[in-house]
Amino acid sequence: MKKKDTNTLKVTGAADKLAMSFAAVQRAQCEGKQIRYGNFIGLASEGTRGVLAADPDERSGVFACTTNASATQMPTCRNTFRVLCHEGVDKEVLRYGDKIKINTIPMFDQDLMLSSERTIPGFASPLTKNQMVVFSPYDTFNNVWQVLCADAMRRHETLGLPCLLGERIILKHCFTNNLLAGMPNTYPNEMGMEHEVCCKQFKNMGKAGAISQEFAGKAGATLLQPSVCEPNVWMFQN
Repeated sequence: MKKKDTNTLKVTGAADKLAMSFAAVQRAQCEGKQIRYGNFIGLASEGTRGVLAADPDERSGVFACTTNASATQMPTCRNTFRVLCHEGVDKEVLRYGDKIKINTIPMFDQDLMLSSERTIPGFASPLTKNQMVVFSPYDTFNNVWQVLCADAMRRHETLGLPCLLGERIILKHCFTNNLLAGMPNTYPNEMGMEHEVCCKQFKNMGKAGAISQEFAGKAGATLLQPSVCEPNVWMFQN
C-alpha cells in the first residue's frame, strides 16, 4: 500500500516509461535542410529501414536500437535527439568532418549520450557480441562521433561542407574508429521487435563485392576505396 500511495509500483513505473517514450516531439524545421547544433532531429538507418531510438531497461541501462521498418516512425521522445558539438567549439551548422555528441532531449528522464566502448569480456552487444552501443550519462570521449560522407569517392571533398538532411552519412566512433551499425538481428522489448545497434565496420567482399555492387547500380567501376555497406549508412531527418 505504501508503494501505491507513493506512486512507486512497478506497473506504474512501466506505464510512466511508455508514456514518456511515446510522447510526441516537435523537431526542428532545418531551413535549407541545414542542421544546426542543438536542433531536435532524428537518425534513420538504411540497413534496417528504421530510426535510431533509446531503449530504456530498468535492469541494464539504456540501450541503442532501431525501430522496425514496419512500425510507425512518428517523432517521439525516444527517437529524437540533440546534436551537440564536441568540446564546445563555437560552430552553428553541422559539417562533414565535425566531431559531435548525440544527446537525448530534455523531455527524456535523464541527459544521456550515444556512447560505445572497446569490446571486453562481459561487455559486448547482447545478440551479435560486437562493440556495444548504449546511451551513457558519463561525459567521456566514448561519446564522440565523427560525421563523414558515406560515398567513399566524395568523402575527402565533402569535408567542411554542411551535412544536410537526407544525405547518406556514416558515424565513426572516434575512440575505436569503428562505424555505427544497424543490425538485421531483432529482439523483443516493450515496443515490439526492434533491431540491435552496435559498432562494426562492414566491407564488401573484394572484387566480387564491387562487381555485385556495380551490377545493382550502387557503385561504379572506378572505386578507389571499398564502398560502405548498408548497415553502416545513416541519414539525419526531421
